[in-house]
Amino acid sequence: MSKENLDSSNYESTRAERSSSDKRSFDVVIVGGGPTGCAVGMFTARAGLVTCILDRGPSSLKHCAFLENYLGYPAGISTDRYLEIIQNQVERAGCVLNSQLVTAVRSESNVFEVETNEGNCVNAERVVCTSKADVSFLEPLDRDGTLLEPYEARFCPHGHERTRFASGVVEDSGKTPIGGLYAAGPLAGVGDQVQISAGHGAMVGRQVVADSRREDGYWDDVAKWFDWCPPKSRGNYSPSQHWRETILEELPKALDEDELVANDHPVSDIIDDVVADTLEMYVSLEQVKKMKREAQYQLAQHLDTEVLRTVYDERIEPDAAPSSI
Repeated sequence: MSKENLDSSNYESTRAERSSSDKRSFDVVIVGGGPTGCAVGMFTARAGLVTCILDRGPSSLKHCAFLENYLGYPAGISTDRYLEIIQNQVERAGCVLNSQLVTAVRSESNVFEVETNEGNCVNAERVVCTSKADVSFLEPLDRDGTLLEPYEARFCPHGHERTRFASGVVEDSGKTPIGGLYAAGPLAGVGDQVQISAGHGAMVGRQVVADSRREDGYWDDVAKWFDWCPPKSRGNYSPSQHWRETILEELPKALDEDELVANDHPVSDIIDDVVADTLEMYVSLEQVKKMKREAQYQLAQHLDTEVLRTVYDERIEPDAAPSSI
């Protein structure tokens, strides 16, 4: 895991305008770098939100000896290797991944201030909590005492008293009563199973993106973010025209289509942005070939040399190589 400095020097600016500050600013700060937090970060970063994942250290996944029921790994995968792969993947997607422990989250002027155990403080428009162990760092936000509640944690080697979200305060979407604060995974009442928790993280990540786009004036039908790679067509099909017509058909009734004639109308700008973002997702056959090769290469970086040699020998001389390690 990288340990990128969180001071204000040399960083990418966020989408929203910030007042001058010596604190680094992010669109999204995610507390917890396990499967749930990485799933959130994958969607927010790929949607263009400047995202930081603060990972306190060992994921609760490490209580599992071996991960056998996650799709994509035919014989399972060690939890250490799995965490290494997903954290590398979110860094490639654009997330800043840092191993500092979050000690407090405060809210000032509609901006969250996230403090760490190393004395750093970063600003964020949105905070997503995915760390299962404890959320006592949110106590500065619980001004009326209805957000959090204490509980007795089982199987905890460092004491049993912990803090969690109060029953019923977290919506299925991950939203909480505090605007811009979300919870994902077990913190939101989702089961501990990795595939289930990561799936909820992805759903919350999309919710964060949609909420951010709504603040920028996007209406519901175009605020929802779909992250996929459709193939480019070789026929006469025009995806640009198709998406523009689709968006116009879904305009809110309160908007007059005649107003969109003027190119400087805000709604026209949003339509142009949505069409441009959608067209960027289309990939050609040549691009797909390159993506497949790069995907295999990146995965191979996480495999042991001995395993790679054995697989190579089995492919070159099937009868001479052992069938398993």
